[in-house]
Amino acid sequence: MSTAEPFRHTLNFIGMIIIYILALPVGILSAIKQYSVFDYVVTFVTFLGQAMPAFWLGLLLVYYVGLRVEWLPLTGIATYGVEFGQVPFAVWFVDRTRYLILPVSVVVLTGIAALTRFVRASMLDVIHQDYIRTAQAKGLPEYTVVLKHALRNALLPIITMFGITLSGLLSGSVVIERIFSLPGVGLLAIDSLLRRDYQVIMAFNLIGASMVIIGSFIADILYLVADPRIKY
Repeated sequence: MSTAEPFRHTLNFIGMIIIYILALPVGILSAIKQYSVFDYVVTFVTFLGQAMPAFWLGLLLVYYVGLRVEWLPLTGIATYGVEFGQVPFAVWFVDRTRYLILPVSVVVLTGIAALTRFVRASMLDVIHQDYIRTAQAKGLPEYTVVLKHALRNALLPIITMFGITLSGLLSGSVVIERIFSLPGVGLLAIDSLLRRDYQVIMAFNLIGASMVIIGSFIADILYLVADPRIKY
């Protein structure tokens, strides 16, 4: 399989995108509808998600979705012979997607809970401020108050968390890669450690430190976008 083809090492990247797409609106709605049935359901589901170990959920999906109903493939990243550029793009895309559904689901279900709770807490800190009540008293539409005034101020700690989690893209999901037999950098690091391949381990640490710096730099730029009052 060509190492240059897309979708080869994208497990955590795709998972993080889906987590933020889902966690942001759910966390915002949960804060706006505090103490409602929706808020209680979100709180229960997020606590349940935080309590589920990734390896347990992965094995559960392997057993029920892969073995019992046989809907999706269990291991690997692609069907043998389905190469990028050698088959129609739709066939290649569907094949890669089928192999990624289970591992990405584990990443999303175990990672979305913490971010949803974080977004909810950040929004609750903002929506009870005086300037939010003033904006509501002026008769501004609810979506304007939430999106333009509350969300932009609540984004700062969320951006900080984004900068931290960005560096985690390199480490990979070692347990998930092991369960689903996926080629990933996390699995490479563990295998290199077991083989005492110090050159690979040092390179891994160097790239990891670089990712931390890049994540912090991107977070600093996003601070300026979210709050123009911040100056460097």
